[in-house]
Amino acid sequence: MSSSVMKTLLKVVPSKTLGYRGCTVAESVVKGVVLHNELPLVTHTTGVVPAGHCPHCFYKQTSCLCQPTDYIQTLKKHSLPTLLQNNLLGHHTRLEGLTLKILLQLTLDPSSYIPSYQSLCYTKIPEEYVKDVVEGMNKVYVSVCGKHPKFVEENIMMVMGRCRLNQIGFDFAHDGDGDDNDMDVGAVYDKLSYVNHSCAPNAEVEFKGAEVVLKSLKEIEVDEEVTFDYLGGRFGTEGRKRRQLLEEMWGFKCKCEVCKRAKGRGKGGFGGRRKMLQLKKFK
Repeated sequence: MSSSVMKTLLKVVPSKTLGYRGCTVAESVVKGVVLHNELPLVTHTTGVVPAGHCPHCFYKQTSCLCQPTDYIQTLKKHSLPTLLQNNLLGHHTRLEGLTLKILLQLTLDPSSYIPSYQSLCYTKIPEEYVKDVVEGMNKVYVSVCGKHPKFVEENIMMVMGRCRLNQIGFDFAHDGDGDDNDMDVGAVYDKLSYVNHSCAPNAEVEFKGAEVVLKSLKEIEVDEEVTFDYLGGRFGTEGRKRRQLLEEMWGFKCKCEVCKRAKGRGKGGFGGRRKMLQLKKFK
């Protein structure tokens, strides 16, 4: 598989300030420089993709797309090559479909598994959530392959855990022609998913469909860690709310300079990109 990275000045390194991994720049840059852009490895939506939007890049199209409500039945209508080749049509459980696609590919050809995606993190998600997902995936697998799947529940938890804690979110609302089509999208990127959060970032992200562009907000020196605001500037100075959302959505307690100062006033936390869910190596 070809790389999803289109341009980059980033280097993935151990984070000196936050722990785990982070990104620095390979050369000094001034404000407004494009540091990185790439297409996602995998995407999912928290709602039905609005009719007329491509379920892969999320740009608006002139033709309408079928928006089925029974996701499992929709999956069972597709052939195995289609499941492996295409991103399936949108539904609020589309992440499960993409997980199934990865697991099918892994079962048929283990050597084809995406190494960079596999290494993003080794995180488990709640078992009670996975139970129903596993049942649905087993039915689909038997339907399209005619045999019981080789993948196990643990594999599903590993893949979905990576999506959950390494995703970057963007949303579509009011597409300009009067449609109130709200759609939240989560995407996992090959390199950008390593960039850490800060409430006082030195970079920002912009989206062109599912393509992400990272730009510098100020001068950044060589080997200085690059950060951006995971919440996109939302909740501005509401420190407690901001930290609560970061912990709920990405599993860490922020310890950037802004939050350290807040901690000195009795409000704050610690963390970085520390995973709060169980970490376990995927075999």
